[in-house]
Amino acid sequence: KTAETLSRVVAMRDLIHERRITLHYQPIVALTDRRPHHYETLLRFADGRSPFADVQFAEEINIIHELDLAVSNGAIGRILESAGKNRGLSLAVNMSAKSLLNETFAAMFAKITERLGSDRERLMIEITESAKLEDLPRAAKAVDNLRQRGHLVCLDDFGAGASSLPYLQQLNVDFVKIDGVYIRSITDSPRERAIVQGVLTTCKCLGI
Repeated sequence: KTAETLSRVVAMRDLIHERRITLHYQPIVALTDRRPHHYETLLRFADGRSPFADVQFAEEINIIHELDLAVSNGAIGRILESAGKNRGLSLAVNMSAKSLLNETFAAMFAKITERLGSDRERLMIEITESAKLEDLPRAAKAVDNLRQRGHLVCLDDFGAGASSLPYLQQLNVDFVKIDGVYIRSITDSPRERAIVQGVLTTCKCLGI
């Protein structure tokens, strides 16, 4: 079992550091006019497989920050490449809760985003709920630091975990992405519709 885990760790690090990952950009559009608000950066491996299981594994063995840095670096490069062509290009990258609370990651992330200069607002951070935020006061400081540096911060998959309301209570964020399980049935289920309406009302009151 140990040998198998070590083999997976080595394979994962090879994928990251040999840049055998690809990034795809999914438009997030306004419902009013269908114009893109920003693009979500999606990680894919070169062989086309979904990264979901590998991301979970990276969180379990505490190397998720390396993957998050690789994706962030790629997104930063894409923003810089587009500077002369599309001044409005904004990208969102996922950041694991574990990366958010990792001081080494925070320092490295701050360093690589210096390349963006005053355009740091074009790199949005989506905090994923795949790993629970164990220390909310520390997380709140980390989120505040990101926002002070110019990044917009979003809570991803809101409602998927049991901690969503405490997150809203303690974290100052700019956006919330409601988990798809509530959205898919919104036209058929009064219960789901009521839950979504409640979240929207709460967010509006909080200026999110």
